Amino acid sequence: MTLTDVEPKYMLLSGVIGAFITITVVKAMSALGPARAAMLIVVAQLIIAYAIELMGLFGVERQPLEGRKVIGMAVAVVGIIIFKW
Repeated sequence: MTLTDVEPKYMLLSGVIGAFITITVVKAMSALGPARAAMLIVVAQLIIAYAIELMGLFGVERQPLEGRKVIGMAVAVVGIIIFKW
């Protein structure tokens, strides 16, 4: 199997994306501290994962917008803001 045989093509970016995530986590830990960085990373992952579900990207079945999930993420973001103060 060669690189040209890989389907879908976006899978070839996984190493670059992993390196980018590692660098941003290290920088976030040093800039924000471990607790804030961990909270921000988890909430960012939840938001991105939900956006992927809503748009049906990467072969995921498209899901309808649910108010309770949006409210839950908003509460988490408000919690980070309060924690930052």
